[in-house]
Amino acid sequence: MEVGLTLGLENRKGTLKLSLEDCGCYVKASWLYQGLVDAFDEKIGSAVENAITKKLKDGILKLDSYLQALPKEVPVDDHASLNVTFVDNPVLSNSSIGFDINGLFTTSENFLLPYHLKNLQPSVLCPDQSKMLGILLDEAVFR
Repeated sequence: MEVGLTLGLENRKGTLKLSLEDCGCYVKASWLYQGLVDAFDEKIGSAVENAITKKLKDGILKLDSYLQALPKEVPVDDHASLNVTFVDNPVLSNSSIGFDINGLFTTSENFLLPYHLKNLQPSVLCPDQSKMLGILLDEAVFR
């Protein structure tokens, strides 16, 4: 039996989308059973091919739903979270898949900043998303 499939993996608004682009299955039996397969080629072959193809499609859909359910933020403590949304498309090689995440820290909604820190403007901006982590210390920290 030979099975081949082509998958697509792309970034969609910070989550990964897995899709089945092509799937094929070819049934070839051992010499002992090949005569049986040849005699009932359409029935046996197509039944096995359809069953395997259906299982592959179901498995890809299940894996895609796991990817869609990955969290977009991971709490660091009671006051901050790490943004783990994906940026750019994955980089595929023969032996690995590389992912880039946003990596920015954000404050929790329920965390109240001290009054003297609320209206401060950042003195350094990181407009380039290729920098995964930027640390900013305002002058108020050193007073």
